[in-house]
Amino acid sequence: MKKRIFERIYYGWVIVIIAGIGVFFLGPGQTYSNSMFVEIFDSYTPVLLFSLIFPFIGFLASILANKPVKSDYVKPDF
Repeated sequence: MKKRIFERIYYGWVIVIIAGIGVFFLGPGQTYSNSMFVEIFDSYTPVLLFSLIFPFIGFLASILANKPVKSDYVKPDF
């Protein structure tokens, strides 16, 4: 016996499609409200990028820079 079409549909995908259509149609309204923050986003982007890189720079500095230095210096006894 054939199942009816409503018994074969997973309704989660129907909700995903409806939500996608809603996001698509609400997109143009966000252009005006987001445009006032573009200058702020541009000013904070380098800060964000460098703050994400700093842990790796610190790790490399701890590996590469902390090498013991051999020296022939003798501490004088006074």
